[in-house]
Amino acid sequence: MMRRSVKRVLVAVDGSDSSFNVVRYVGKVLPGDRTQVVLFHVLNRLPESFWDVHAERGVRHRLLAFSTYRSHQDEVIEEFMERAETLLYESGYPPKHVRVRVKERHAGVARDIIREAGKGYAALALGRRGMSPLKDLVLGSTAGKLVHHVSRIPVWVVGECPDAGRILIAMDRSDCALRTFDYVTSYLGLVHKELFLFHAVRQMEGPRPRPRWFVPSVRLMTWLERVRTETVSCEKEIMQALFDRRIRSLEKLGVDVSRIRTRIVTGVVSRAGAVLAEAEKEDCGTIVLGRKGLSRVQEFLLGRVCSKVLEKARTRAVWV
Repeated sequence: MMRRSVKRVLVAVDGSDSSFNVVRYVGKVLPGDRTQVVLFHVLNRLPESFWDVHAERGVRHRLLAFSTYRSHQDEVIEEFMERAETLLYESGYPPKHVRVRVKERHAGVARDIIREAGKGYAALALGRRGMSPLKDLVLGSTAGKLVHHVSRIPVWVVGECPDAGRILIAMDRSDCALRTFDYVTSYLGLVHKELFLFHAVRQMEGPRPRPRWFVPSVRLMTWLERVRTETVSCEKEIMQALFDRRIRSLEKLGVDVSRIRTRIVTGVVSRAGAVLAEAEKEDCGTIVLGRKGLSRVQEFLLGRVCSKVLEKARTRAVWV
């Protein structure tokens, strides 16, 4: 049988509607009897702008005027935590599986969350943006930092109010993708969810430009077309076999595999675009991707597909 140990999930909140949506999402997507949720808030006693000037002469004494601001911050986060706890209880979480941690800002909001995330959590969940009124940003500054720098555990970036019942897992043949599948299906033990295993085969490039005088023969073009067709067919067979093996392994563990579907599309121009289109088509509120795919380029913190999906999937939850 699948592991039944309780997993801890860190939910970073700031008192905004966005972070409350994250709490609502986590309450729906994970079983309360097997998950402990830690609601974590970094308490900023002063507006962010003052951290850059607090050491300047003549500024320190003015900070006393912010006692009203500090009191308001305390009230806001206390009220938020009470609402969040109530929501999780109503979602089936026992009181012992809900914890609240409020810490004073130490090294910075993002850095303090990163430090907390390194303490044995199964995932870090956060909203796309928090209190900031800047709406033209793809991700809030804190969210962007966490996605790039929290790499040892999955990061869930939640937008608005995604449907928690339908999950698309974007896969390739990389070790990262296989670990992603195992994480979703066995580590967290998701139940009563529909899973869509998805793979996109990119459109193969044609022959490189030749001098004007070069005219490819019919025989050459036929051969190139056959190579492209056979390559795509081979890729489909490999991925379908991989999907089938993973599903059979779950079936042996007693999982109801009737709720798992697979789909492989070919000839796509953009794999990220194909993932987003499939999520839209199947109404999947959650998209799961590995941090990197088959590419071994280490200069990039995130793979291209992952970065593009994060940028575009603004109303869904994206697990990296």
